[in-house]
Amino acid sequence: MLILCGTFYSTSKMNEVFQKQLAAMMPEPRERIQTLERAGLFGNLKSVEYGDRISSIHVPTLITVGDHDECDPSLARYMNDKIVGSKPAIVPQSGHMTFVDQPDLFIRTVESFLMRK
Repeated sequence: MLILCGTFYSTSKMNEVFQKQLAAMMPEPRERIQTLERAGLFGNLKSVEYGDRISSIHVPTLITVGDHDECDPSLARYMNDKIVGSKPAIVPQSGHMTFVDQPDLFIRTVESFLMRK
């Protein structure tokens, strides 16, 4: 079994989402983030591009994502579409770290997935 939490499959796709969010921010927080980026302290993820390999996963897979995830739930939906038999779990009132934002619901979701027959 595989449990994917707060996932993304593509740095470039995640950066597209992030750039949209950055453009919509108020000037002060946007400038703080841009200052951190210029200093190399933010947004320095290594390139991750494995969208073409996701369909090679052939084990029961739970994909959790928060309904307010910064990586955008559409990225998790893409993964769900590519992994045959995977189960998506969109956690309400949660961001990227569903297990922190909604720990009880996260645990129940994972337990339910692990106990299914």
